[in-house]
Amino acid sequence: MNKTPTPDLSTRAHTAPQAIHDGRAVLHDPGAAALRRYLPVLAVIAAPYAAMNSGQDPLNLLDRVAEWDLMRAGIDDATARAGDGAAPLALVRLTPPTAQQLAEALNHDGPDAYRVVHFVCYGERDMLYLEDENGHESYAVAEHIANLFKPSGARVVILEGCFSEHMAKLLVEQTGVETVIGTRRKVLPANAQTFTGHFYAALSEGQTIRRAYRGALAALKQQENGQGERFELVEADALESLDDPAIPLPPEDARAHCPLVVGGDPPIINLPQHAGFLGRRVMLSALAHDPPGENPRLIAFEGGVGLGKTWLAAEYAGRFAWRYPGGVLWIAVSPLMQAREIVGQIAQLAELSPYSDEDEVIARLQHEPALIVLDGVEHLAAKAERDALRALLGRLGAETPARVILTAPQSDDLMPPGVASRVDLVEAFPPKTARMLALRLAVERHVEALDVDTIDEFLERTYHTPWMIDHGVALAGAGGLDGALEELTAYKPDMPEPLALYLRRRITLLAGEPDSAVGLLIRAQHLPDAFDRALAHVLLRGADQADAQIDALLRFHLLREDDGLLRIPPRARAQIATLSPLEGAKADQVDSFIMRYLVQHWAKTPERSLETPLTRAEQAMLNNTRAVVARQIRAESTLPRAMVARLLVTAAPAYRRAGLADEFWRSAQPVRETLGEGTDYARLQIAMGEALSLLPGKRQEAGYLLQMTQALAGVDRNVLAGASRAYGEHLMAVGEVQAAEETLGAALKALLTGKNANVRVAAALARSWADALVAQRRTRAALSRYEAALAGYRQAGMTEQMVEVQRDLSEALLRLGEMDRARTVLREALDAPCGIEPPLLRGQVYYRLGLVELVTAARAHKAGQAAERDAAWDAAEVHLRAALPDLLSGRAAGDLAQVYHELGRLLAQRGEVDEAAAHVERSRALYERADKTLELAGVLLTLGKLLGSLRVASGEPDAALDAVYRALALAREAKAEPVISAAADLIVRTHQIDARDVLSGDPSRREDVLARLARSHEALSKAGQTQALEALESLQRALTAD
Repeated sequence: MNKTPTPDLSTRAHTAPQAIHDGRAVLHDPGAAALRRYLPVLAVIAAPYAAMNSGQDPLNLLDRVAEWDLMRAGIDDATARAGDGAAPLALVRLTPPTAQQLAEALNHDGPDAYRVVHFVCYGERDMLYLEDENGHESYAVAEHIANLFKPSGARVVILEGCFSEHMAKLLVEQTGVETVIGTRRKVLPANAQTFTGHFYAALSEGQTIRRAYRGALAALKQQENGQGERFELVEADALESLDDPAIPLPPEDARAHCPLVVGGDPPIINLPQHAGFLGRRVMLSALAHDPPGENPRLIAFEGGVGLGKTWLAAEYAGRFAWRYPGGVLWIAVSPLMQAREIVGQIAQLAELSPYSDEDEVIARLQHEPALIVLDGVEHLAAKAERDALRALLGRLGAETPARVILTAPQSDDLMPPGVASRVDLVEAFPPKTARMLALRLAVERHVEALDVDTIDEFLERTYHTPWMIDHGVALAGAGGLDGALEELTAYKPDMPEPLALYLRRRITLLAGEPDSAVGLLIRAQHLPDAFDRALAHVLLRGADQADAQIDALLRFHLLREDDGLLRIPPRARAQIATLSPLEGAKADQVDSFIMRYLVQHWAKTPERSLETPLTRAEQAMLNNTRAVVARQIRAESTLPRAMVARLLVTAAPAYRRAGLADEFWRSAQPVRETLGEGTDYARLQIAMGEALSLLPGKRQEAGYLLQMTQALAGVDRNVLAGASRAYGEHLMAVGEVQAAEETLGAALKALLTGKNANVRVAAALARSWADALVAQRRTRAALSRYEAALAGYRQAGMTEQMVEVQRDLSEALLRLGEMDRARTVLREALDAPCGIEPPLLRGQVYYRLGLVELVTAARAHKAGQAAERDAAWDAAEVHLRAALPDLLSGRAAGDLAQVYHELGRLLAQRGEVDEAAAHVERSRALYERADKTLELAGVLLTLGKLLGSLRVASGEPDAALDAVYRALALAREAKAEPVISAAADLIVRTHQIDARDVLSGDPSRREDVLARLARSHEALSKAGQTQALEALESLQRALTAD
């Protein structure tokens, strides 16, 4: 047998750090993501919004979003600067930034412990101002901070903006911290980023702490006003002048492939987080004192336009996301949205299909509190949809611990009876907050005319209303302060629509300019959601000044830009529709430009599973697609139906992921009816069949539709082959595996016998055929089909599909026992690990590599080859640990639970029982949450063995027996006889160990041992395990003999 080398994972590309889906799983359990494979940094960003008594502003305002963005940017810089041999960085954020949470995070001194702790907060008089659980200031004195660090593995502490020499000396004298670096006041953001980037890059390369510090200061000296003189360093007295330690880094052959960022929060979907939040201290305080899972279950933020309802909801959700272990879901309600669509998005938060029954969704949400924000519910206009939403809100409030926040000018009709609810009115800012906002915007936008001497008159004209302050600063920047004051005089907060008047005036003024930017608003007025700059350029017809025109619209708030997406505010769109309506042939012409653009973008969008929520950009693009389709399926449309069909076909996967298969079917039907039979007709019918298969009771009809498509005449042969693939996969889904294999095989053969076969279509057919053969247990026959699919995807340059096939091919080779071939296939897939997207796929590859090495180790052990076994174990451990952060990055509870289980079993075999038990316990928690009965039983058996090893010998076998009893009960429920038998054997072995002392002459524990025997006798009697019962009875007789 060949000796299996430990793989070299040190080579990595300079890519942006990957994120973790559930940050809470890692924050206080760094072993869950194997942080030993990184240089782990704990970020403590304390930005309280209120002073300790909550009645005042904090002593020094920090922006929690901006500071986190700055920290991440510094880590990105460090990753880019570090050499190829550097250890990857893992940045983990402490949420909430309280002393108690810090104590829990620092209570680790093992291989996964945090090595650097980076504070960003305010400090004075040898105290750090952290936060309490409600986001208020909470100070921690130097002595308390030092005590928190005593059990930790931290070697470096950074006190950014809060340095105290006394605290630094306590840390280096009383704890394992070797160096403290900091500044007494915050430095400029650019300087903070420069220091972070250079310092961490040097540490990750293995440079000493002192050398890394000096290198970062040198970089600051190269910058104008670098503020390097503000940084201070304190080292432990034990360090001699020549002693300059470095932070221990993971071995090069056991390092992670890419850097890691962990936000410290539970799963969050589409939550907008923007820097610059101000005010609303009293409202946030009231919200903070409403614990999740308790009343009120439904909270509405009501108020006029432009007062900051959305901003407040986003700030609460972002700041207190950690309180909602079930996750946070942000839904931007659009005029196209349906109540069923909202149910589908909530289902995806619960890691279910968007087509899950409402009862199933409600049942899943009953486990843990979740936060759901419905922003802009006034856009849900249809009474039937609002009634359906009210009913859903009633169920969420009455049957789950979820909390729902609504934002709208008014929401009375959505309040369900019998559910504890509250309305919070969002009003104009108080004078102090209004002043802060105006001055900050003036500084950010370089409006020098607005200063402390002119601010009072300006604020009088704005009535302290956020939107008027924002727009007023923009006016002052564009035309001077006098012009801004004159225009602001025209608006009064008690006017019916002051914002609409402002927008109308700005549109009218801009429309009079040459090459007016208003043309973009006119052409985009029918897009209900956001769009990117590339589409804006298309609508501006590639104008030379396109970006300048977009910036002009942004400056006057006729456009908004969030996360790279542009959107027309609803009231601006309404004004444009009144002033310059787009109708008839002109509207169709604009739609044709939009449709071509959308088709190109949808064609490049990778498909994801139904359980994967659409990103914000995908959701916006889908809403715009729906709007265009709705216009173009009307009888009066002049555009070719084939163009609409192509848009529907390319957007079909997004419709399915959004839970809109029914809407897709209804939209596609009138298009199909007016299309002549041919290639576009066939493509559309395939997409309709795939959508229909997701709807309750429609699978048979879907199968018939797909089957009929295969027989269409005058259709491109590649499209017919695609129809056969869709029909074959339909047959697989309904359990007709033999028919599926025959259909897929015949289709591929027919495609390859003719000319002009599309390599992508052929590769997809070959892959589906291989899957059908595996389902028939004809694994050997599937190998050549997988290899053909792999060759086709490689020729087409489809990297993600290549890796998926390599994963599946390796699994087939594993079943056949061909370990060397499986290892080769998987290593080829990891040729450039950071280039694999999504990271979840990379984790699945690493997991299978771990399985290959585990089988190799088992074979070597059986052959008595200890060295080969140990080498394979080493390789397996590296691969299984490598899989963890990747699987944590997505929704892969099943794969993740398997990796934890296998890693626990491996470590147990190597005698590392404590860590093994921790991994198996993680596996148990995941399987229990997913209601995987049989898998849970197997994990409980393993846990029982490990706990037995840890505790039975010391006379504490109850935990081990409890785990095995549960495994036995679950196995009986699943009628899994092998697991039942294994559980019975383990119970007997546990009692034999438990009874050793008594049988050796120490009767002190006899009664306890006999009581446990009686419990086990009852459990085994129910399971009908006669042989195990006889063994227990024999042991009982021995124990009761005098």
